Amino acid sequence: MLVRLAWVLARKLTRFLELWHTRGLAGVMETARERINPTLPKNLSDWLNTYRPTPALLDQFRRKDWPADAPTISVLMPVFDTPAGWLTAAVESVLAQTYPRWQLVCVNDSSLAPHVRPLLDRYASEQVTIVHLDANRGVAAATNAALAAATGEYVCFLDHDDALEPHALHRLAEAVLNEGHPALLYSDEALTGPDLSDVLAIRARPAFSHDYYLCHPYFVHLVAMRTELVRRVGGCDETLPASHDVDLVLRVLEVADRATHIPDVLYRWRTHGDSLGHQKKQATTEATLGVLRRHVGFAGVPPLGGVREPRRPAEAGTPTRTCPPVVSPHPTQFNVFDLRYPIDPAAKVAILIPTKNQVDFLRGCVESLERTMPPQLADIVVIDHESDDPATRAYLGGLRHRVVTATGPFNFSAIMNAGVRQVRGPYTHYLFLNNDTAAPEPGWLERMLGLGCRADVGCVGATLIYPDDTVQHAGVVVGLVGAADHAFRSWRFGKNHFEREPGDNCGLICDRDYSAVTAACMLIRTDVFDAVGGFDEQLAVGFNDTDLGLRVRAAGYKVIQCAGAVLFHFESQSRGTADKHPADTALFKQRYAELLATGDPFFSPLLQPDPVMTALTPRLTCPSVVHSRSTRIT
Repeated sequence: MLVRLAWVLARKLTRFLELWHTRGLAGVMETARERINPTLPKNLSDWLNTYRPTPALLDQFRRKDWPADAPTISVLMPVFDTPAGWLTAAVESVLAQTYPRWQLVCVNDSSLAPHVRPLLDRYASEQVTIVHLDANRGVAAATNAALAAATGEYVCFLDHDDALEPHALHRLAEAVLNEGHPALLYSDEALTGPDLSDVLAIRARPAFSHDYYLCHPYFVHLVAMRTELVRRVGGCDETLPASHDVDLVLRVLEVADRATHIPDVLYRWRTHGDSLGHQKKQATTEATLGVLRRHVGFAGVPPLGGVREPRRPAEAGTPTRTCPPVVSPHPTQFNVFDLRYPIDPAAKVAILIPTKNQVDFLRGCVESLERTMPPQLADIVVIDHESDDPATRAYLGGLRHRVVTATGPFNFSAIMNAGVRQVRGPYTHYLFLNNDTAAPEPGWLERMLGLGCRADVGCVGATLIYPDDTVQHAGVVVGLVGAADHAFRSWRFGKNHFEREPGDNCGLICDRDYSAVTAACMLIRTDVFDAVGGFDEQLAVGFNDTDLGLRVRAAGYKVIQCAGAVLFHFESQSRGTADKHPADTALFKQRYAELLATGDPFFSPLLQPDPVMTALTPRLTCPSVVHSRSTRIT
């Protein structure tokens, strides 16, 4: 109990100091006022009611003059034995749309409930198409029947017991026009109980991350796709017992150019004990496993330094071009999957560890590496920055690993660049590793290197935890606590003795894209490091790793946070915690002013800029325009 109390107090003190440092006394006072303000939303239902578009904004949306190329959107809704009130709410949510160019296709999958057919028939009109099937064929077949009747350029999907927000199709149409008709679009959503006004969770999602989706289908509603592409891939697979939606998303991604996220709550997903997902968890897991294995085998894994060939089905008897990853279900978390990528046989890592004195940290780091990594996979290189402690010098003198030197005033970027210049050779990757880290068990390097051997990946980060079992780093988000900060910092790492804390939307246990990762443990391809010019030595202490990650992404490579690589990190203990870098902060903010203004794509604008990653911004109101975020599919 006392340990828990100390942990909570430490977190509160850390938050106070962060606010004071980044926003001054005004920020501290504003936060205090918000905490005691009686008008703040009391719960998620209250938050959504505050956020939703006002009647005046909805009227503004209805008056919008749309261009001639604005898309018609067909809403596909399979129906089977839906309670009358729920079905009415679903249909009425489409009729209430502020966007005028829509079609609703309801397919009655031979419902047994007598009220379904007459209820649907009452809605039949020029914009509402009703189809009655002669026999019950299942969700996938009913969706395909709706697809056959669709006339819109885009289709989106509405479950028969859910509801669209009134501006949902308006946002979809705007994103289609603004983003040049992307292949796939998805939004944020509200999860509710049986009563749609009882909000249980808000899923505020990041920009598209293919790796994240493979580990956990992190978006479900609202999803829209170009009708032509859905038909080209054959619609829903009617042989699957479950996971038709995940399978369809992945098959569309195989022929897609871009996926677009719309950061707005556009859908209410009614969850209840009779829903298909609650009834068939095991079947869903098995079906999703099959879907994922087909997808990764079809798409292939680009070799180190290679170029992805056009994705197409392999001919019978033809071996795949590269080995696909091994896909398995997560040991404790439903609907989460573990992908282990093969390591290129030619891969070789130089692990670069900068140090100055602090022999105990360095010794612990090196010994942990010796215990946990295959020696043929990597060489350990210590970069000594003018150590003058006799114990450290004696340790370095007897070390069986290579030691190189860096001189001059402390400049992390210059030290790492100097180390790289001295170890050039047969290495495919560099691993930058702080001397105050320790690997607790084997496998971490193989997990990182498997991701790092893909041609679309530039650098890979690890999950770093403090000795008190809280998260120090799980990715870097630009704009958190000022210029940038670590995602999920201070979360509990272990949920209990047997499983990890999954994080919001399982974000802590999934590989996923971020704008950057920390160089306390960063794997980067040598050719990518050279191509972007290494670390920027103008950033001597702060944000040099974030800057490097942003330049890697700007060069067209992914920055992936590897959830399965876990190390301890005694952050800043080797140089002290009072080391500030105002010049670096100012330069970083100047260089990335546009990104700071528009927001990190891998962080939702609905959330407070806080490492907690789950706190919705209080009193947030729906804007007239949201900025959709497109990601190129590799």
